[in-house]
Amino acid sequence: MRTLKLEIPDSLVKLWGSEEEMKQALERDLIEMAVLELVRRKKISSRKGAELLNIDWQEFLDLMTKSRIPYFDYTDEELDKGLDNIDRVLGKTSYSSKALR
Repeated sequence: MRTLKLEIPDSLVKLWGSEEEMKQALERDLIEMAVLELVRRKKISSRKGAELLNIDWQEFLDLMTKSRIPYFDYTDEELDKGLDNIDRVLGKTSYSSKALR
């Protein structure tokens, strides 16, 4: 485990009331934010993110939702291909991705 040093204004520490309480909250929140950013950048999977935060996968999906990180993040081309496959299997015509957005 690595240690990072942060300089925080005394006025901010005073607002927290307790330096130790602030430290614990910041450690937890910074790690959570870093893991969520790795998922957003597609560097790790949502399952790996849950593992890194030591929470179950559904709880991690809830965190992703609260952080506005989409679980399904398809390009228009990927979505059109998927819709075409559905059309082929069902023998129907669905909407293009442009009509869905």
